[in-house]
Amino acid sequence: MQRLFAAICTCCMLFCAIPLRTGAKTVSDFVDLETGAWYEQAAAWSVESGVIQGMDKTHFAPNDPVTREMFAAMLYRFAQNVGTATDETDVKLPFTDIIEGEYYISALQWAYATGIIAGVAPDQFGVGQIVTREQVCAMAVRYCEGLIGGSLPTQGAQAYLDQRYVSSYAQNSVLAARLAGLMTGESEEMFHPQGVMTRAQTAQLLYFLSQNDPQEPVHSYIEQTEYVPATGGICREAVKQCKVCGTVFSRVEQENGRMPVLELTGDFSEIDKDVEITIQANYDAADLTFSSVATVEYQGSSSLNYEKKNYNIRFYEDETLENKNKIDLGWGRENKYTLKANYIDYSQSRNIVSAKLWGDIVRSRPMQPQPLIEKINGGAIDGFPVLLYFNGEYQGVYTFNIPKDKWSLETDEYPVMAMMSTNDWSDACNFRAPAVEGEGNWEVEENEMGEDSVVFASINALIDFVRNNAGQSFESGIGTYLDVESYIDYMIFAMVGTMRDNVAKNCMFVTYDGVKWYTTMYDMDSTWGLYWDGSRYYNTGMLVPQVNGGRITVDEVNNLLWARMFESFAPEIRARYMELRQSVLSEEHILQRFSDFMSMIPQDVMDAEKLLYPNEPNMDTNNLETISTQLSAHLRTLDFAMERFPQA
Repeated sequence: MQRLFAAICTCCMLFCAIPLRTGAKTVSDFVDLETGAWYEQAAAWSVESGVIQGMDKTHFAPNDPVTREMFAAMLYRFAQNVGTATDETDVKLPFTDIIEGEYYISALQWAYATGIIAGVAPDQFGVGQIVTREQVCAMAVRYCEGLIGGSLPTQGAQAYLDQRYVSSYAQNSVLAARLAGLMTGESEEMFHPQGVMTRAQTAQLLYFLSQNDPQEPVHSYIEQTEYVPATGGICREAVKQCKVCGTVFSRVEQENGRMPVLELTGDFSEIDKDVEITIQANYDAADLTFSSVATVEYQGSSSLNYEKKNYNIRFYEDETLENKNKIDLGWGRENKYTLKANYIDYSQSRNIVSAKLWGDIVRSRPMQPQPLIEKINGGAIDGFPVLLYFNGEYQGVYTFNIPKDKWSLETDEYPVMAMMSTNDWSDACNFRAPAVEGEGNWEVEENEMGEDSVVFASINALIDFVRNNAGQSFESGIGTYLDVESYIDYMIFAMVGTMRDNVAKNCMFVTYDGVKWYTTMYDMDSTWGLYWDGSRYYNTGMLVPQVNGGRITVDEVNNLLWARMFESFAPEIRARYMELRQSVLSEEHILQRFSDFMSMIPQDVMDAEKLLYPNEPNMDTNNLETISTQLSAHLRTLDFAMERFPQA
């Protein structure tokens, strides 16, 4: 990079001495350039240097997309101004879609001759096509590499979560640009290679190249502190944003001294599952305080036998219960939530951490419907620790959770048509028998399709296909009824997290069109080595597949859909597993997620839990150290097994 900056700086010192062109535009000539915007300095520089011209006399159009020929012309003007462009007007271009005499011809001749551009086809440049982020990145890096006469370094560059969707020709360019600070992702985790490049973003990139003092920091930061949403005010985040490029960096600080408190006041003698009682709720946290009428009822099935119960809670404006009181706890304004006791998991962490990891997985495959990527944890729940009181009597530490509800899975553009869950280990839940309405093994959670029978007919179309198709017919047709990518991720996550209780039971399916179903995760407390009732830990071989003569089985799994997937998509499962193990399912990332959550709960709160519920299982061993030991041993076993899967 030093050679690159030296070359650019030499050119830029010459450029700085170049006076503005007679009659040159200034940023004040344009009515659509926002004062104080992240691109303000870059836009001013690009206008006054003539590198980027206005769309007309008064409009810069910062958010308009850039076409391929536009970017070539902008880069050419920049190179001309700093003295790095060469005269290539004798070069014959092979593209049949260009028009001789147009403004971009000289730019294309120069860029083609120097290897900066290539066509979208041997005889097509792609005139008029919107240039993508990965195309711009590749062209900018080639320009820089031409200056230094060698490749930009990529070693040490962290791959984006969507790196696998970057075209092969741009893979190294994206990594090199990230390492150099030349071009960043649209977020810290996602590059969005097929995203549109705007005129403001292009101005920023070229402005970066124009910096004439490499000793000065590229970034200029402003900082502010705010509470992290959906943490109950426990976590504060110092947000650091670059005034030059708009990139946001953040640092989360754990504040354990201020746990949120939820006090419920009323008569609890009649409460039961499906029997709601009306009470008064008072919530006090560092970032939010409110009082509301509410209803509560028991939540769960097997957990009803435990001394520490789960609750569903709904907030209302008054005791008539006619109008919902929608409270924003960090996920948007809603009135229904769940108070999770986590009785079998003394660490309180597995359910929420697993949901966050599922969200990490879903965000790494951006071809999913936008609600699954943009909303909460890929459709899984989320929550934060809270201290719960009934009539002034302490009930213990709970997690204040999103319920099993469609609002965490949909947007106005992508409404949920139906949600279904599996409730047991029956043949129906193992895809070996039809789902029968009223039997309780499959349950309709949300329905915008009409009668529940319509939803059952849709899920049975999937079940029937699984039962009646194998081999090539399964491989070619399953995509009509099931999103294969999401189910591969579901299987991998279940195996990594030893989610024995989620193989047939506790599966969540959602459809946006009434035909194709996507999977998401739910009820993940008996995971990461913990037995279903918390009484002991699984051995390291739990949910580890066996490969015998090309046949793949898992001892604990009777799910026919798993068997069909192993038969038809083993290479894809292996490849995706290896990819996730290098990113969001690395041992380091998993343990960091656990550590971050556990640090939200002070030790004295955990000690009080032991006094309040002395029969809670494994309180002395259910901690980060045990999770780490179990995880390390399990992953070694699972990695070895996955290496034996066939490759594509």
